[in-house]
Amino acid sequence: MNNQLDLSIKGKIGQQTELKAIIKDKQIPIQPEGITTTLEELEQIYIELNHPNYVIKAGDYFVNYNKNLFKLNKKIKGLGFESSIKNYKQSTHLSQAKGKFRRLKIIATTGNQGPYRLNGNQNESPIIVLANTERVYINGILLKRGENFDYIIDYNNGEVFFTSKQIISSVMRIVVEYEYKISQLSNSIFHSSEFNQNKWQFGIDYYAEQESKSNFIENTADSVLIQQVYDGEFANSYIETQAYSLADIASNNALYRLKDTLINDSVIQNIFELSRDSTQLLYNVEFSYVGTSKGNYKISTNNSVSIIFEWLADKQGDYEAVKKIDIPQKKQWLQTRTSKQIGNSGLLSIDMLNYFQDKNRISPNNEQEKAYALHLLYKDSISINQYIKGFLDFDFYSQSNDLQTIEPIFGNEFIRNWNLTDSFIYTDFQNTKLIFSLNNTEKWTNKVQLATISQGDELQAVQTSWHSELNTEKWNSIGQGFFTQNFTNLGKEQFSKHTQTINYKLDSLLLYTQVDAEYKQTNNILFDNKYIDIKTGTNKNDSISHNFEMYYRYRLEEKSTNATNKNIYSTQALYLSKSKNSTNNQFASTLSWQQETDSSQNIVQYYNIKLYDSWKTPRSVLSGQVLMESYASKEPQRIEQYIQVPNGQGYFKWIDYNNNQIQELGEFEKATMLNEANYQKIYRPSSNVQQYYNYKTNLRLSYDGINIKSINFLSKLLFAPVLIKLNWQTNSKSTNQNISFAEYQKNDSNSILNQSNKNALFNYRLKKIVLSTQYTDYSIFSLYVNGGELKSEKNSLFSLNYLPKSVFELNLSLQNRINNNSNRYYQTRNYSYLSKTYSASIFFSNVFFLDLRTKVSYNELHKTKFEHLGFIQTISLELSGKQAVLPINIKLNYLKINYLEEQNTPMAFEIIQHHRNGNNFDLDITFNIKLGQIWILSSMYQAQISSKAQFHSGNIKFSAKF
Repeated sequence: MNNQLDLSIKGKIGQQTELKAIIKDKQIPIQPEGITTTLEELEQIYIELNHPNYVIKAGDYFVNYNKNLFKLNKKIKGLGFESSIKNYKQSTHLSQAKGKFRRLKIIATTGNQGPYRLNGNQNESPIIVLANTERVYINGILLKRGENFDYIIDYNNGEVFFTSKQIISSVMRIVVEYEYKISQLSNSIFHSSEFNQNKWQFGIDYYAEQESKSNFIENTADSVLIQQVYDGEFANSYIETQAYSLADIASNNALYRLKDTLINDSVIQNIFELSRDSTQLLYNVEFSYVGTSKGNYKISTNNSVSIIFEWLADKQGDYEAVKKIDIPQKKQWLQTRTSKQIGNSGLLSIDMLNYFQDKNRISPNNEQEKAYALHLLYKDSISINQYIKGFLDFDFYSQSNDLQTIEPIFGNEFIRNWNLTDSFIYTDFQNTKLIFSLNNTEKWTNKVQLATISQGDELQAVQTSWHSELNTEKWNSIGQGFFTQNFTNLGKEQFSKHTQTINYKLDSLLLYTQVDAEYKQTNNILFDNKYIDIKTGTNKNDSISHNFEMYYRYRLEEKSTNATNKNIYSTQALYLSKSKNSTNNQFASTLSWQQETDSSQNIVQYYNIKLYDSWKTPRSVLSGQVLMESYASKEPQRIEQYIQVPNGQGYFKWIDYNNNQIQELGEFEKATMLNEANYQKIYRPSSNVQQYYNYKTNLRLSYDGINIKSINFLSKLLFAPVLIKLNWQTNSKSTNQNISFAEYQKNDSNSILNQSNKNALFNYRLKKIVLSTQYTDYSIFSLYVNGGELKSEKNSLFSLNYLPKSVFELNLSLQNRINNNSNRYYQTRNYSYLSKTYSASIFFSNVFFLDLRTKVSYNELHKTKFEHLGFIQTISLELSGKQAVLPINIKLNYLKINYLEEQNTPMAFEIIQHHRNGNNFDLDITFNIKLGQIWILSSMYQAQISSKAQFHSGNIKFSAKF
């Protein structure tokens, strides 16, 4: 039995309190796949009471808070109370944190638009990214999600893809901030209070997060280890336990045997090796990431379904055969905020952040570690005259060693501007700034900043920066620059970074030029790293319906390893985009091109050309749609993988066709029975990057003369009330630049690539034609042809329909279907068959307020034109209530099957699916009735009965609409 609840409530309770509730329970194992801006967040339970003086929240929601040193942006499950009375504001939330924060720097590959894999703080992968928590930056600029914008993201697989608007190059700085799902939720409490009185403001923020002791004890079966943790004997934040156990040969997991090996006359004992030898002891083994080149195992490129690990000698891997269990911790952050207005324009603020960490909640003797951050700011201004105003800021920041924050205090460009390393953020240092600026409220702004950073005797850095902005009726100029000198024990470094943007408005057209320049000089090397990036273009947006953008970009980068040896790289990029939206026309075209030249003068080019046009005449009599796309890019070859989930929560099932008890990619099929759907399909990228060439076309034309109703008889006769539709579609993706749409041959290089790398989903071709005509109420002719490779299905359909507007409907059709699974993954899957289906249906309406539909079909099955495989006879009856008297729909199918071949084969599954030889019944009953004005009761029952199996399922749904 399956159940589902979907309830939405919105309304007022009393005169001032508003209630909002969203309750969903869909038994979904993972969150929705969302890769465009159309994603709607799945809120399972959320209730909100909103009053002018307070707000009460409960369920799944976001907490977004940003006050000085304290930043909290989390997706939680809990209870929250917010109130505001006169000079006092407070917010309290008791919850479970649903994820952990991660800031990841992505090392980009030129031409590779994705996917780029996201991982956890311990480099665990794959992960599930919590929807809507990500922030993606390129060169410090925040990007926008969506297929028509900068990037798309697959939350369930933790992968980011960049659109053609962001042509990726290896010199780009890509940073992604996100939260990812954790297996053990941690309890948390957040409280914020703020009090305002005259010129004083005082605030306090507190956040605590603690992990469960009971979960740790339950997951740690070794009582000796628990006692050692209790005694505080582990310096790390985790313990390592035995990661293997005896397994049954029938297990679906990857199994390993223990063996010894001889290397340099030394015996290495207890090495795990993949095996299915039933004569040996086999083990289930768990592998954990322990750090780059700190383990003896790596992820193999084996084409098996499970992730396979392979042993390497001398710590050349990143994984070990151990199970890591985190020791439960408790972390607390307490921030105090004080600010006072001095005089008419001065403001003094002091913020103090205290951090407390208990690394071992199990041990009573564990000492709590402490860290702090202090921020002191004084701001004042003076009016020089009625147009010009001056500002003076003094900013001091200090932090102690090992300070951790919920989210980073500094932006992702802070390290870059100061020419520092990422680890610097977690050390003790002081940062002092003196800022002076002059503003003309209407035309210009100038700001100069002097700053220093010090870290004991190890680092002293001085920075001068400037920011200027000029605005006129036509012109806008923005400039910003940093000049930094670092003095360390290793010597002196100089770093400079400048950005200048000039915009000119010409009616609705905007012309712009942007120049980015950067250089770093280390000791005696002149320009250890230098680049200049010039981007110039134009865009036009005269209304919501019309957009145009064009730019050209040139980047030159120079890297030096010594005073004479220099490597020079150059990149050129061109981007054109035009779109128009109106009532009867939608047009969009994009051209992006990039060329990169390395120090050896090797040239690599990448491009994307896309054209989309959709139009229709008034009354939609004539309409058409054209989509053409061609692009070349680099992508990681991805390996298909299936993971087991509870019954009914997947989409695929496993059939061991060759009876070797090993899961192979060709043995997973889409499940037709809900109780068999216990596998989900995911993809993981391999270490190999491949050049791909993609070609897509889609042409749709339609003539709908039936809609011509208001003109005279002569015009209607001349235009002919006929409906004609044509659809032509091709889709091809290959490693071969010169693609033809011929069928794959057995020795074709692309087919060999698919077999060797399991990359079939990324080298495919598809052709589809749909043509249909209709004259008034008679459907004269309908043709459907579909051809594809690797899993080839070719269909043709001819139908004749009589559709009067009254009670009776008649449909006659003939369908030919050729299924060719040649070269699909494995040689054991080579087969093809032809089916001819003859069908007729009769439909009666308004019979006792019911619709009655019957259908009879006869399907002949052939392996060749002369080899008869059998037949399938189907009689269908559908009964549906049209009026509220009987709002029910009943479908009953009777299938008589006589399949002459062996049933437990891929061909049999493709043809008869979950049914069996003999008599089969499929029953589907749905009921939907409205109770009163707002309540709706609905139910569903399904039954599948064959000679050897039965399956029943159903649900009841009670919902309300306000």
